[in-house]
Amino acid sequence: MADTAEALRERVLALFAKRVATDPEIAALLERIHGDNGTGYADADAFALRIGQALADAYKAVQGELPEHIDAAFADTLLREALQGDYEQVADVAAAVQKALNSQAGLGLNAVRAQLNTDRIDGLVGRLAGAEKTQDALWLLDEPVRNFSMSVVDDTLKANIEFQGKAGLRPRVIRTMHGKGCKWCQDLAGVYDYPDVPKDVYRRHERCRCVVTYDPGRGKRVQDVWSKRWTNAEERDKIEARKQVGKDSFLTHLAENPTALGRYTPQSLKETLERMGYAVKPLSSGRLKGVPFEDGGGYKVNFTDSGLLMYHPERLSHHNGEYYKISTGKRGLHHYEINGQEFNPRDRHKIR
Repeated sequence: MADTAEALRERVLALFAKRVATDPEIAALLERIHGDNGTGYADADAFALRIGQALADAYKAVQGELPEHIDAAFADTLLREALQGDYEQVADVAAAVQKALNSQAGLGLNAVRAQLNTDRIDGLVGRLAGAEKTQDALWLLDEPVRNFSMSVVDDTLKANIEFQGKAGLRPRVIRTMHGKGCKWCQDLAGVYDYPDVPKDVYRRHERCRCVVTYDPGRGKRVQDVWSKRWTNAEERDKIEARKQVGKDSFLTHLAENPTALGRYTPQSLKETLERMGYAVKPLSSGRLKGVPFEDGGGYKVNFTDSGLLMYHPERLSHHNGEYYKISTGKRGLHHYEINGQEFNPRDRHKIR
């Protein structure tokens, strides 16, 4: 059985490498992440999901060759090296994303690379070996593999949040639901300032596609973060407020920090919003009314506080070029260049 395990391990590794090398989405994500238009941890999540999918596909291709029962040694041979390879690729990309975010925020800090979570690998090995029949445990080679891959990004975020917090910064964690989300995800969605970050905010259950991102807090220093613990009543109030923020925390964050728009292209921002579960719609007025973005139109998204984010392309623009418009009840209406810099519409010549 040892020879069979070694042969299948080699096949899985070869199939995994081939799928990663030929996946156009992985190539596009790597280009964006290492270029100037990356979307931060949203890109890292998407990359991890594709890497995990590539490994799950490799296991699916060989599942018909697996023995009726797998012992611990066989399971370890089949899983450990491949999962470590998954980890290496995702950890490198997540660290590159963090390094770029640190640079954009003007932080002279290195990115912390997540450590390999060997407990997760041990757990998968034990569960696969513990099944009476391999057929009953094939599901372990599918979604749990993708989940493992995405957990590397979550571990990277957690490590860097804690590192920056201990360095005297006050980073902010933003967890946004994907779609409607389950009750557990709904309770965790929101914005958290270090050190008041619940440990579960970095975790995800199977098939969870929630997006966890962060804001470095503009380098603000905290004299004594541990003296800022909440009382029970205050904590309850903040948790309730976070539930109200829910998935709209991302757009609220953009409205309050518009320079973050510069991290996106209009297309990558639209894709990020859709990935997070926002309803991205064509413009509802003007000469591009109802025209899909893919056909040269703009788009808009509504959110809390009477919020509206709108993108208008250069085509048929009344402000001499493409732009964003963000409106909230708290901040009012503002216009922004694609790089996130605010402009006064009166300073632009109208196109007639």
